[in-house]
Amino acid sequence: MGKRGPKPTPTEILKQRGSPLAKTRKGEPCLNPEIPDPPKWLDPKARPYWNNTVKELAPLKVVSLDNAGSIALLAESLWQYNEAKKLFKKHGIMTKTHLGNFIQNPAFGAMNKAWERVLKVYREFGMTPSSRTGLGSKKEDNKDQKISLLRVPKRA
Repeated sequence: MGKRGPKPTPTEILKQRGSPLAKTRKGEPCLNPEIPDPPKWLDPKARPYWNNTVKELAPLKVVSLDNAGSIALLAESLWQYNEAKKLFKKHGIMTKTHLGNFIQNPAFGAMNKAWERVLKVYREFGMTPSSRTGLGSKKEDNKDQKISLLRVPKRA
């Protein structure tokens, strides 16, 4: 059986929140904060998503050589989502089999699976509204501060 309760928040994110817990954390692995190159297995079509994701994560100080695989998974899942979405838009939610029966378009299922992977990795990196709660400036007045969202490249 796995551990109970919410996943621990990375110390770097606790520091950004101004949490006193950040000072009490011991034994957390220190990651190499260098911005990694994309893995060789990353599809070239997913490269723009990689670049945008790294730009979004770098200010949060959670980008490292050690999590290049997670970033690549996110980039590839975003690319797959958009590819499946194009097919879904072209053919609709239902499709007809060779026997004349209507079934859900397989592209719709692929699109949803890819989006589930995207959300899982988004949560790991604090990129959803609920996982981002509490992130922000330590300044008293942060009305002018904006949290940028992941920008997906526009399709040609």
